[in-house]
Amino acid sequence: MRILIVDNEPGIPGFLKKLLQQERYLVDTVRLAKIALKKIHSNRYDLIILGDLPSHKKTWSFVKSTEQMEL
Repeated sequence: MRILIVDNEPGIPGFLKKLLQQERYLVDTVRLAKIALKKIHSNRYDLIILGDLPSHKKTWSFVKSTEQMEL
């Protein structure tokens, strides 16, 4: 299973990545929504964990962007 973690907090994604990798998951982490969208275009993810982005508005904009993609 491949997982993408998107969160602008420095500690949380790293902790989750380490924990999930111990369980043999493939995990990518990014801090910016625009980089996450590029990753989603180039990789197939089974799960996307979306944390806080710099503003509530950006979080919903990111979700709307992924809805329009063929995943």
